[in-house]
Amino acid sequence: MKTYTVLFHDGFPGGGTLPEPPGTDNQTDSLAGARDMFRTWLRESGNDYQRGNGYGAPCAYVYLTSDYDGIAYGDYPTAAFEYGPRGGIVRVSL
Repeated sequence: MKTYTVLFHDGFPGGGTLPEPPGTDNQTDSLAGARDMFRTWLRESGNDYQRGNGYGAPCAYVYLTSDYDGIAYGDYPTAAFEYGPRGGIVRVSL
């Protein structure tokens, strides 16, 4: 069975830290579960609002947990979700 690790980003510039390692609070066994985790994170973190033009949308990158090597998850996520223009969760083409 595959497990996925979900990494959340608020859409604002900045960062540069190492990605969060897999843990019980950011792992799921399905892409639908990853989408649900992102929806919960949006609400609980206060990032569930529309941004003005020129500002990035909050997003979640989904990686296979097995890709984590202790430093990073690899080059490309398995899936990505974004907070859409009308407040819905949309899957982003990679």
